[in-house]
Amino acid sequence: MATVLIVDDSPLSRRISRRILEYLVVYHLRRGITWMRTTAEGENVAEDDGKLVYSRALRPMNFGRRGVVEPIVYRFGLVYDITLTGVALQFDRKTAPPQRLGMRRGALSVDNTAVALGAVDRQRVATFETRVRDLVPKIKTIAAHGVDLMVLAIREEAAKASPNSAANPQINARVDARARELKLKIANSVTSKEWHAEALQGYMAALLSDVAPLIAGDLAQQAVDRTLKGDLAGVVALKERAIALRASLETRIRDKLELLQPEIAKLCPSLRELDRLETGMTQGLPDGTRLNLIKVDS
Repeated sequence: MATVLIVDDSPLSRRISRRILEYLVVYHLRRGITWMRTTAEGENVAEDDGKLVYSRALRPMNFGRRGVVEPIVYRFGLVYDITLTGVALQFDRKTAPPQRLGMRRGALSVDNTAVALGAVDRQRVATFETRVRDLVPKIKTIAAHGVDLMVLAIREEAAKASPNSAANPQINARVDARARELKLKIANSVTSKEWHAEALQGYMAALLSDVAPLIAGDLAQQAVDRTLKGDLAGVVALKERAIALRASLETRIRDKLELLQPEIAKLCPSLRELDRLETGMTQGLPDGTRLNLIKVDS
């Protein structure tokens, strides 16, 4: 007995079909997300059960909070958030109990109380301030380059998954606007508090929110067209493409950001110098601990 495929090509049917298929595309994109959290010990674990531990070098991103492997970021990191003003540096501890340290022209304070320093320690603090201020423009340059690389990765993935949407002037204009906005924020930033994981997720979400709907819409339209032609195998292929999009985009962004490694590596001597400066301090803090603003793992 022959099977007959009856296709309703009415405008209403096409609109409904497109909405349903667009929903399916987005649904399968979201299914691939692995939600994660970082424990107090610094481990990246799956949010649902916490049993599966991921690499500490893994940098969370919005579309699954995973993706950018950057070992140098883990080996060298700030134990405190840092804020720069015209005359001082302010460090706020990220974990409890709260603590604020200040550096100003060689002077050191803890929770607004001055710490008595000898001449050698004052020179170390002054040098630490200078080195940090020298580092900030270099870090911002690398961050801006990272934005360019992420945008390039998104465009390349869009062209691969959905050539029609990649050629859409609207999507290019949106991505360019988001990139300019993010790079301006980097240029004007004076505190690391603006670059916590939650903030980065928000920035990435804004960028992807301009891209994902257009790609999903184009894939859905292609699926509608193939359905109306009876090409069910083609519809399945589009579905598989949508499912693979998230992982493919993640891999492409990670690979692009690996290009930053040589630039980041150039910062390592300066970070080691900062660690040596604070390690060499002879005067401890009022609570009996040592100055430890920079984390360096061997």
